[in-house]
Amino acid sequence: MASSTNSNKWKLLYASRPKTTVLMALILTLPAIIGSIKGDISLQSMLIKYLIALVLSWIGLSILAVIVSGYLRPKKNKNIENVFSIYKTTKQN
Repeated sequence: MASSTNSNKWKLLYASRPKTTVLMALILTLPAIIGSIKGDISLQSMLIKYLIALVLSWIGLSILAVIVSGYLRPKKNKNIENVFSIYKTTKQN
C-alpha cells in the first residue's frame, strides 16, 4: 500500500514538471519581457533569454525531482531484518 502511494507522489511530481518549468522560465525572464514590451530589448534577445531560462529550469527541476524521489522511496531497515533472522534461527533451535 505504501509503495503505491509513493509511486503516485512520484507521478504527480513528474507530471507537474513541465508546467512548473514554463512558469519558472517566465518568472526568470520577466524583466526581459517587460523590456521587450517597452522596446528596450529586441524580441530575438528576449526569446533567447527565455529559451535559456527554460532549459535551466528544466535541468534544475529534474535534479530536484531526482532528489525528492530518493526521499520518497522506502528504505529497507537491514538491522530489523537481521534481528528477525536471528530470532527465527534461535526459535528453530
